[in-house]
Amino acid sequence: MRNRSVILRLLAFLTIFPLIFFLVDYLNGTGPRPKWQYYLIGAILFGVVIYYVVTVGRRQRILNNGIRGRAKILAVEDTGVQVNFKPQLRIRLLVSIPSTPPYEVNHLASVDYYNITRLEIGGEVTVMVDRRNQNTLIIKWSENL
Repeated sequence: MRNRSVILRLLAFLTIFPLIFFLVDYLNGTGPRPKWQYYLIGAILFGVVIYYVVTVGRRQRILNNGIRGRAKILAVEDTGVQVNFKPQLRIRLLVSIPSTPPYEVNHLASVDYYNITRLEIGGEVTVMVDRRNQNTLIIKWSENL
């Protein structure tokens, strides 16, 4: 139910956003833009919001309904990319979850600088594995202290 209210708020914002552009143009004296520009701005923002909602929903589903397991760190490689001022790392893990033999996963994650020190080769981390796709997982940093 909480996700529905978030989606409704974001959709309400998206319908109002082109009107804000219209008012700014009107107050600046530049006159209104062609209508297709407002629709384009709204469509782009709508796409961004839908992507955000789907990503957050998937993450919450894995955290709430995923399979808890442990993963041994086999390799860590810096991709050279930063996301929100956090380095993005490619981490190769050997995942162990109940009733499944251990398997390897290549996981791409943006990692806070204070968590990078926990990524020692041979070390272990707690993970939540997606029940639908066992190659999709989330590293639970708060449980690795």
